[in-house]
Amino acid sequence: MRLYLDLETRNTYDIDNPLYKETAEILLFIYAFGDSEAKCWDCTDGSEMPPALRISLEKAEQGLVTILTFNGRPFDMSIIRHRYGYRVPEENQIDIRDVALRYCLPASLGKLTAVVGLAADEQKDKRGGYLIDLFCGPLANIKSIKKEAPYDLAFIKSLLAAGRVFCEPEDAPELWQDFIVYGIGDVESMRAAHNKMPTWNDTDKEQLLCAINHRINERGLRIDVDYASRMAQLVAEYKTRVADSVMDYTGGIKITSRAKFKAWVQAQLPGRDVPNTAKDTIERLTKEGDLPPVVAKVFELYGQSSSSSTAKYAKMVETAHPDTDRIHWYIDIRGAGTTGRYGAKGGIQVHNFPRPNILPWVIEHQRGAVMAGRRPKNLLRHAPSMLRQAIIPDPGHIFVNADLSSIEGRTMAWGSGFERQVQDYAGGVNAYFANGPMFGVSYDEMAVFKDSQDPVEYGMYMLGKVSELSMLYYGGVTALVGMGRNYGMPMGQIADMLYAEGLIPEQKMYEAEKCWNFVRLTARGRRAVDATRLSKQQWKVLDSVKRLWRDRHMPIVSFWYEIQRSLLAAWLTPEEPVAFGFEGRSEMMFMGDWFGIKLPSGRILSYFGASVGGAEKAERIMDPDWTPDSEEENEDDPTDRPVLLYHSFDRSGQLSRKPNIAHSGVIANNWNQGFAASVLDEGLIRADAEGWNPVLHIHDQIVGHVRIGDTERTPKALEALMCRPLEYAPGLPLKAQGEYLRAFAK
Repeated sequence: MRLYLDLETRNTYDIDNPLYKETAEILLFIYAFGDSEAKCWDCTDGSEMPPALRISLEKAEQGLVTILTFNGRPFDMSIIRHRYGYRVPEENQIDIRDVALRYCLPASLGKLTAVVGLAADEQKDKRGGYLIDLFCGPLANIKSIKKEAPYDLAFIKSLLAAGRVFCEPEDAPELWQDFIVYGIGDVESMRAAHNKMPTWNDTDKEQLLCAINHRINERGLRIDVDYASRMAQLVAEYKTRVADSVMDYTGGIKITSRAKFKAWVQAQLPGRDVPNTAKDTIERLTKEGDLPPVVAKVFELYGQSSSSSTAKYAKMVETAHPDTDRIHWYIDIRGAGTTGRYGAKGGIQVHNFPRPNILPWVIEHQRGAVMAGRRPKNLLRHAPSMLRQAIIPDPGHIFVNADLSSIEGRTMAWGSGFERQVQDYAGGVNAYFANGPMFGVSYDEMAVFKDSQDPVEYGMYMLGKVSELSMLYYGGVTALVGMGRNYGMPMGQIADMLYAEGLIPEQKMYEAEKCWNFVRLTARGRRAVDATRLSKQQWKVLDSVKRLWRDRHMPIVSFWYEIQRSLLAAWLTPEEPVAFGFEGRSEMMFMGDWFGIKLPSGRILSYFGASVGGAEKAERIMDPDWTPDSEEENEDDPTDRPVLLYHSFDRSGQLSRKPNIAHSGVIANNWNQGFAASVLDEGLIRADAEGWNPVLHIHDQIVGHVRIGDTERTPKALEALMCRPLEYAPGLPLKAQGEYLRAFAK
């Protein structure tokens, strides 16, 4: 049997406070058995829990009833446990919000009901927000009220004058009845939306993964509150100093005054492209060099103060439970969009921690200085890299961490049937070193160049790495330059070095010349070239690098073309699956308004409102002012071929007005990241079943929480667990690197 339920609660604590769920008062308990009419137990009238509801909750504890909620795993079910003691097994809970995310649908019930096409009387009642404001929070929190609200500010002030903390049912009996009707409608809308959603990913494995994710979120992450508090205080102090210094250098202009700051930067850099003062723009201008000293200093200060990640220290302190120092509900299953990777959720957004850019021993040294009460000179610059140090195991425990090595390279090689690279990975060949022969550099030389202090030699190693990372998904010069920026590599200088050393074949330069001419024919192409800030020769050299990489990775190139053919075949034969990839183990299909890509694991990537259209049509939709300068096709640009058009939803659940464009490279990316996520899924299932008590996982990483001295659960054991053969991917060469950690790291 299925039991749908929803609670309306109140508390003097803010809803994000970790104590809210433990101390909340339940006002309304709305429920429905299966398809029967929804009912409401008014918990404020002194009545006992209805027997049928009590019996169903008892059976749910025994695994005989499945409970369905919307965002109920972290909220309603926790309140029910604290209030009434019912502990329902995670496997017997279905959170309809999780179901929506597995199809890339809105995580907002109000938006979801509209998207799935419910009639107006079945959609979430929009008046509910006003009723929740009135009955579910302290009256003192209501500072303003919109005209359409069913009460006014004078009414609120009268209740406050009478000494009310909350609005009680007897204070507004008609609105209280409206509140009950709203609550009943919420459950009915939730159930109707669930019945309208697709079902192709509603598998036993997906339900198990939701349960595992629930257990991890409930287990929580322990925060070193003392360290986080010190860092939060120091960050605030340092940011104030930096802001004052910037004003000294700019003549009183604040960084936060965006328009004035942009105007100042543009005045200092005449002739340079300064579209805004966003972080990536400042980084680009810095990497381009030739900055006046005052600008270089201001940018240095800006870089120290602009990181929003440093606010996570204060958030850790704010959201950690006061009794356990733990944060909870930080992983969102399938929360990262189309690929179905896990996403960040709630307070500190652990998945979005910036990658450390300083060495581990520097992090340890800085942390030690902070805990000793000192104020390290470079603390603000290093603070984003030091965030992970705030996440620690329990006393007597240690983290066992393992990362899948080069997982996207491995899954792409396997899925595209690139047998040579599959064998290379299986034999321990480094894919970055293996790119050396493209430029006349041996594998062994590339291995030496990795640690070389010579800029030319190290540049060759980084070129092998950056090209491998940027080219997998139909990447070209723009992707190569962008990835180079991510690693602090000036790709223009790399191009000059390659040309000066005579490492680019003349034939490739000739082909690059033709591509240059094609790209420059359109306004879009010219914008793309200009954005790289490369000279023509530099652009041609890097385009030649792209061609050399593709020659060496022809099975991957063929995979892109196969995806393109399969997309068109699926569009022409709706409701018929089209197999593609290694041994035809993946499929794609159009299903009404949906497009789906079935991964080797069986999970389906879902695209809403999907169709196939030409890039010209897509560009006109995306940019009404765009007009092509030429009808001639750019043979090297995948967006000039028919593309997948689909719609997505923003964080608020709003449907995109313009369609997203997915050419074969984007589809390859989605397929590969989704497949890599499925590989991690298998590791999580094993880690949960075999007592590793995972507390965190991020993309390719699992962090187990074990007792110190546990001789079975070691880094080597976790590596082996994550690399067991997969029945649906025979021959996939997996490798992991494990370690013990006394604080979280990556």
